[in-house]
Amino acid sequence: PIPAEKGQNSLESRNLERFSLTSLNVLADSYCHPSTFKYCPRPFLKWGHRSSRLKKVLEALGSDILCLQEIDHFSDFWKPLLEKRGYLCSYVRRGFGVKSSGKKDGCLVAWRASRFRKLEGIDVNFDDLSRVMTSYMAQRYTRNNCGQIIVLRDKYMGRNLILANCHLFWNPKHEDVKLRQIALLLRHLEILLEKRASEADKKNEQSAAPLPRLCNLCYLAPAKIRKKKVSVIDNKTPIIICGDLNSLPEARVVKFLSSGVCDLAVQEDHTSAKLRGNKTEAIATVPWANERKVAQALPEDAEKIETLPFKRVLIADISLDRVARWLRSVGVDCEIFKSDVEPHSQKWDLERSQKVFQMARKEKRLLITRSKTLIRRRDAPAFVMVTGKTADEAFSEVARQLKLKFDPRRMFRRCVKCNGNFVRLPKEDLHTTEGVPKAMRDGIDPDTGSEIHFFICRREDCRQVYWWGRRSNDALESFRKMLNGVTDAKKRKSQILKDSKKTDTKSVTSQSSAVCELSKEINLDLEIAREVVSSTILRHKMELQSAFPLSYKSKAASKNYATNITENFVGQIDHLLYSRLGGLSVKSAVCPTHWIQAGRKDVKEDIKVSINSRRGNNDRKITDKVLAEDNSTMNTSIHLLPNKEWPSDHLPLKVQFEWTSTKSNGTISKT
Repeated sequence: PIPAEKGQNSLESRNLERFSLTSLNVLADSYCHPSTFKYCPRPFLKWGHRSSRLKKVLEALGSDILCLQEIDHFSDFWKPLLEKRGYLCSYVRRGFGVKSSGKKDGCLVAWRASRFRKLEGIDVNFDDLSRVMTSYMAQRYTRNNCGQIIVLRDKYMGRNLILANCHLFWNPKHEDVKLRQIALLLRHLEILLEKRASEADKKNEQSAAPLPRLCNLCYLAPAKIRKKKVSVIDNKTPIIICGDLNSLPEARVVKFLSSGVCDLAVQEDHTSAKLRGNKTEAIATVPWANERKVAQALPEDAEKIETLPFKRVLIADISLDRVARWLRSVGVDCEIFKSDVEPHSQKWDLERSQKVFQMARKEKRLLITRSKTLIRRRDAPAFVMVTGKTADEAFSEVARQLKLKFDPRRMFRRCVKCNGNFVRLPKEDLHTTEGVPKAMRDGIDPDTGSEIHFFICRREDCRQVYWWGRRSNDALESFRKMLNGVTDAKKRKSQILKDSKKTDTKSVTSQSSAVCELSKEINLDLEIAREVVSSTILRHKMELQSAFPLSYKSKAASKNYATNITENFVGQIDHLLYSRLGGLSVKSAVCPTHWIQAGRKDVKEDIKVSINSRRGNNDRKITDKVLAEDNSTMNTSIHLLPNKEWPSDHLPLKVQFEWTSTKSNGTISKT
């Protein structure tokens, strides 16, 4: 028989290998308005009642790690409460670093001081995305959302754990904002991993013992004598990402986290993101801006066909007509929006805006406009904002953002009048075709005596005739200077940027070390934000999977995992994902609706009475129907949140993780 002491020690060590983590949006007091939760009696929405219920919720959860969102009353409630229960915490407020933010809530990570020790932490301000954009896009990305990254050390198991807690923007119509917010958080995570991995390698190299010298010619040692490298943290360190993502399981944000790649150009409206600051201006590419096979009739050989890339754009303003002609000359498929109203009218009413948006989406074109009113509309497609006053400035700006390069093979392949393609005009049709000069109807240039190839636009309503002559050579040289000038301007700007960085470095050395470190952190944050904004395809290297199911066989099953249950919405918008690298696995995951099961008929009746007294018959029928559907589809009675018993409109995600044995960790330290 196994001795009692040995069995007891094995049971204790098994418990030490496990730890629990909970993610919960506690509903900030500043957002708990009676007008928002009309179905809940006002006494249950007051902070005095909700704070007492939150204490009981934390006691019932009993987790080793807490990741909370919408935390206000931090200094007077949460910090004393958590410290009293043996937790240490890290808090970041929304819109930190901005005086005019006005947001009172934030994110918080708390851990048991007896079990974990904090190694490092990073606060991520998602508004850094707006700081590297122009004003018309900065308004869309300024949402005062935040996240935090915490590196913890398990004292008993001697292993590291990385936590990422975040609260993304709520609006489902701004999926591009949420995608770039989570991409910014993941990029900070990857940089943290690379930084700590490099530091660990340097530390191992310095601490490596010298090999014994066995002869005068070489240094030899058996494998057992060589000191094994032990990295503090590397790419195999387990990662847990949780929080209120405001995204359903089938949303692109969750798919991006689980798959590791997301193409922003696909099904995204506001893909434009014009950068400013220390980097060259760039714009996110769109799916129709890829390579496409186009038949090109070269002057030397009209039958030759080449595969050349080109972009499809739509000019919204008639004032950019000359820019459209020049874009067609360099091989860009460019259409001009024609409206029934006055051609030079600058008024973009709802009907006219919808027409140009519909045309851009139907033909998959990139919108080019001068109008700020037009692009600020919520349903605006991908666009390029032109600020240049003259045609030369506007063309250079568009060429720079579309990354156009001078290529003689692409020049003069489209009709500058109607944007149609060319077809070679046979010699026998030269005498009967309008537009062919009389002196050249025999196909011979009277000045040089060489043969001339004529081309005609394929569109029946245009039929414009073109041929290669002296003016074509002059135009070719002009476009060469214009497009090469854009490239030269980029080179000059990058050189000026390098010189300014050198001067900035000399001036910073004279300042105090604290100010220097702060400026480095700010510059690094903005550099990371620029990298995310300028990326068309978002990627991350972490292999993440959800601790809860992301697909369900029926709607009833999906409601069992709902984390937000209100009058207008029932679904799972809070998520918890982790990486199995580093020996971390899920032992158990508690269904969110488990915390409000246990038929509480008194609470349900209170909700119904409150609704009946505040609303009309139609609203009462709708709400009763929602309650009936919830009770019929779920195994137990579910109530609208918040209510008398539950203080938040969200339900927690609690997971018990377990450390598994790995080859890289063979020692256990209890420090």
